[in-house]
Amino acid sequence: MGGRSVAGLMKRPPDLPAEVPDNWLIYFGSPDVDADSQRAKELGATILVPPTDIPNMGRFSVLLDPQGGTFAIFQG
Repeated sequence: MGGRSVAGLMKRPPDLPAEVPDNWLIYFGSPDVDADSQRAKELGATILVPPTDIPNMGRFSVLLDPQGGTFAIFQG
């Protein structure tokens, strides 16, 4: 979209357990993944994947909100 990526797709990782269904994950932009992950935790979210670097792309974290919704935040 105007030279920027707005969506992505990846092959199913071979080490992903068979009982995990194929799924979508929404990412929200974040100016500070570390601070936003911590704030989400303070507000009741569970950190599923702690803030992690993606080489040459940015930083992300995956969270579970108190109602059971899974989402990720991305800084890049």
